[in-house]
Amino acid sequence: MASNLSPDWQGLAAVIVGGGESFSAADARLIGMARNKDLIRVITVNDAVYPCWFADIAYACDIDWWKHHPIPEFLGRKLRLDANPKKQVPPADVETIKSLGEHGLGKNGIYHGRNSGYQALQVAFHLGASRICLVGIDMSGGHWFGEHPKGVRRGSPLRATMSRNFDHLGPLLAARGVDVVNASPISTIRAFPKVGLSDWLQALEA
Repeated sequence: MASNLSPDWQGLAAVIVGGGESFSAADARLIGMARNKDLIRVITVNDAVYPCWFADIAYACDIDWWKHHPIPEFLGRKLRLDANPKKQVPPADVETIKSLGEHGLGKNGIYHGRNSGYQALQVAFHLGASRICLVGIDMSGGHWFGEHPKGVRRGSPLRATMSRNFDHLGPLLAARGVDVVNASPISTIRAFPKVGLSDWLQALEA
């Protein structure tokens, strides 16, 4: 099922939650409270959907992840990228986005950047978010939940390349007026300024 990324979040703030080991239950609580107040929209990457079941979108590029985590009870949208060489068919309720290549910022699809956090950031952009905060997008290799099960990709030796791909994306988003910050204290991504999650969320209420 092809995905329609119409700008339903025009001018809104968004939080993207990843599986990096910096993510905590306290972060999930803060994000959930802000979503409950309608201050933000939320995209989860892979297993982050479980502590953030309130999310608007569950995103995972890897079709094997969807095979192990069909999450039929999740009420939000489910998205993936059409970049899997296996050409397997995803579950019927998972929308597919066109892949445009490795890095960039396009109109009719998204670039893969070699990681789902990079892709989720572009999803938020296409949906119209003007302020985006990354949480748990560490690029350090560790996960807060441990290891993925056998059969799901367990990381990549290309983490340095992944981080550098954000260096290409940052200026493109800034040129479009999108303010991106990074609330992961141990993140290796240098493209966006570091912030405290609590401070950033509180500023939305000011």
